Amino acid sequence: MSPSPRPAIWPLNKTRDSDMRYAIYFAADADDALMRLGNAWLGRDPFAARDVNLPAIPGMDAARFRELTADPRRYGFHGTLKAPFHLKEGQNEADLVEACRAFAADIAPFRIEGLKVNRLGKFLALTPERPQPDLSAFAALCVRRFEPCRAPLSEADIARRRKSGLTPKQDSYLTGWGYPYIFAGFT
Repeated sequence: MSPSPRPAIWPLNKTRDSDMRYAIYFAADADDALMRLGNAWLGRDPFAARDVNLPAIPGMDAARFRELTADPRRYGFHGTLKAPFHLKEGQNEADLVEACRAFAADIAPFRIEGLKVNRLGKFLALTPERPQPDLSAFAALCVRRFEPCRAPLSEADIARRRKSGLTPKQDSYLTGWGYPYIFAGFT
């Protein structure tokens, strides 16, 4: 797979302007074979804003499959470049969009060799079969480049994340960068 990184900014959980959270995701083109496969597994085509039939899995009830894919179906098939965050004081959505445009213009395509299905917490994800230095460097760059846009986490957010039993290194990433699974902890 040779992604040509074009970040997509998706506003999340808006109830008031001050509550808006953003995430920066990679999503392949609508007609990309991997995107079509991901859409089929999740049961939703976000480009057409419509549900699609989930594949039949021998031994699994269709209703159970639909239930298991309910949360990821809301977000669509994607790769997270910057985990959800609130904008820093003085930043607005137009600033974030411009930061994404500048970032995309600076990034050269790279190749990922071999993907496998892996469990990440309560989700299944496609992850590299073996270490991918270009992908790791790209992931770290995403964290660093968009950090000036991110507001510090609230004490409630930090407490919620800490309930998952973070290592000391993950906790330092959480408090310093707003997310525990980055840099050496990126998978």
